[in-house]
Amino acid sequence: MKYLLFGDIHGRDLKDIQKVIEEEKPDQIVCLGDFDTPACIEQWLEIRKNYKTITVPGNHDLAFLYNDEITSGIWTNYIDMKFEDLKKELVDNRNAWEYLESLAKNTIWTGEIAGRKALVIHGGLAGSLESYPECPKELRPLWYRLLGTEGELENLWSNFKKLEERGYELMIRGHDHVSAFFKKEGNVISWKRAKEKEEETELPGADASVIISVGSYFFGDFVLLEGDRVKFRKISTKQYSMRP
Repeated sequence: MKYLLFGDIHGRDLKDIQKVIEEEKPDQIVCLGDFDTPACIEQWLEIRKNYKTITVPGNHDLAFLYNDEITSGIWTNYIDMKFEDLKKELVDNRNAWEYLESLAKNTIWTGEIAGRKALVIHGGLAGSLESYPECPKELRPLWYRLLGTEGELENLWSNFKKLEERGYELMIRGHDHVSAFFKKEGNVISWKRAKEKEEETELPGADASVIISVGSYFFGDFVLLEGDRVKFRKISTKQYSMRP
């Protein structure tokens, strides 16, 4: 089977990923949330009509839903919007708001992906909360950072341990806006960070555990998972402040 993985949309028009979907024809699409605008949610709802999908909410999605006012560098640096403005747009769109409510019921998806027992989550099972130290316990899985923070290796060990304790072999996640592949074989963790437009690696044997961080669609990142091949891809763009 072929899977397309993406998330951390943050208001970027989905027309680019829709074009990729039409070209690649994945059997299933995994979306890791953080829509930020009702227009993006409406676009995603249209895509879902024609494809099998897995969707989990992002930390931004539930922040809007629970009126947990947050700040974001993307909002201030790229799309020049504030929490209250974006929330008003969402509240005024009944379809979008009801979809966020439905996502809040299941913040973690579990099942089989690529022949492995998989867990799909926006953030992680453990990690850093330096961007939100007072995060409510029930929302921490959406806010845990693994990468781009102190204690990266410790964060990875903690997540692999919890993943294996729960009986899973694969984690698909977003949140950190970093495209990366991590595997744990025995007591050794190795990784590959995708820095270029085209990066590929291979799923290890069944005895290993894997974490795939899919990057951020806002910056053009997505991942194709086909058979044992993990393909990190990037949609090139000259600007990021694109709202549908």
